[in-house]
Amino acid sequence: MAIVAIVVRLAALSGVKVKKVNFLIFVTMGLLAGIAGAVYSSRSNGAQPPAGLNARRLAGVAVVVHGVVRWSGRGFLRGAL
Repeated sequence: MAIVAIVVRLAALSGVKVKKVNFLIFVTMGLLAGIAGAVYSSRSNGAQPPAGLNARRLAGVAVVVHGVVRWSGRGFLRGAL
């Protein structure tokens, strides 16, 4: 991993599959960042049970607002879908 991160051309000439290694590095780092976020959230009591009560209403408002903006102020259901 260090060779790919430091000198990409040298790694490619050495026979290392640079694209595959880069992909695996990004996938691994994303997975570890997700786990770290979940652990941090659970340790800091960031997720409370009533946190998502208004999520459905907010999603509906976002869809309608997008439809209004897209169709120049005409808030039709056709524009929202």
